[in-house]
Amino acid sequence: MGPFANQLADCQTQDNLAIKALALLRQSKPDLPFFSVCLQKNVPIASGVGGGSCDAAFIIKRIARDYDIDLNSSNVQQSLLNLGADMPVCVGGYPALMSGIGEVVEPIAAFPSYAIVVVNPLISLSASDVYKNFHTQNKGHYSDALPPHPVVKDQKIWTEFLHDQTNDLQPPAENQCPAIYEIIKNLSIQEGALLSRMSGSGATCFALFTSNQMAIKAASDLAEQYPAYWIKTGSIAEK
Repeated sequence: MGPFANQLADCQTQDNLAIKALALLRQSKPDLPFFSVCLQKNVPIASGVGGGSCDAAFIIKRIARDYDIDLNSSNVQQSLLNLGADMPVCVGGYPALMSGIGEVVEPIAAFPSYAIVVVNPLISLSASDVYKNFHTQNKGHYSDALPPHPVVKDQKIWTEFLHDQTNDLQPPAENQCPAIYEIIKNLSIQEGALLSRMSGSGATCFALFTSNQMAIKAASDLAEQYPAYWIKTGSIAEK
């Protein structure tokens, strides 16, 4: 179901993260009953926004709650990471900073609100291919530990902090999808844009804005420039 359900038609069922999540839980609790899962796909596939990981995380958390499975056990935590680098933070379900390949998750105690615009050129990028490209360029060196982050809900302070951080997968993703560079450049010049980056392993890009009105205006302008792209607005609530 959903606007991007047709993109899943050519995917192998066993490769779906929701199905893999069920298999993971069955390893911890072999007597689990069988489940019927209905997936509504509202975001593009292989878009770097953690869509599949969030689907799997929901299933894991719901079944673990109902069938008394300890998600904090070392075996389950390692299995989560084997499903995907962003699985630990998706299962955690809280604002966090991530480093390494995503396995180092540091919860954020205070975070300001932002408006956000996300843009995807409807070009699917394989995360494994982007990681392979990154490994070739960087000889396997992943993100260093993050510096201490702000502990106040101050948008200006957080924006300055985020400006100093990078997505190490952006350069290799741009090699595979040059549209990413163009999208980020155009997001950064929109009125009210505070920060523009690529999300995850791409090809979705985003920009943070000071207000919802500015985000909506930017999305409208970008939709005229990129009528075939997937463009959405939203907000990030303060914590």
